[in-house]
Amino acid sequence: MEAQDKELHGGEENLHGVLKTAVALVSEAEDKLKKSMIQKDIEQVSVTQAMLEAARQKMTQANQSLSEVRS
Repeated sequence: MEAQDKELHGGEENLHGVLKTAVALVSEAEDKLKKSMIQKDIEQVSVTQAMLEAARQKMTQANQSLSEVRS
């Protein structure tokens, strides 16, 4: 039983790391998006929108995995 608990705890820590990274990516992308919109740099706006979408998908996947681990 303890081995399973350790495995679950390790999985939770990993998923929390993924969430932390995704949150940092969202924050950075939002800052870049604001700057690129002010500068009217359409190419950079597209890039940052893709970054935001990827980060949000990672967050969603990590949250779903966390809820499965905890169930």
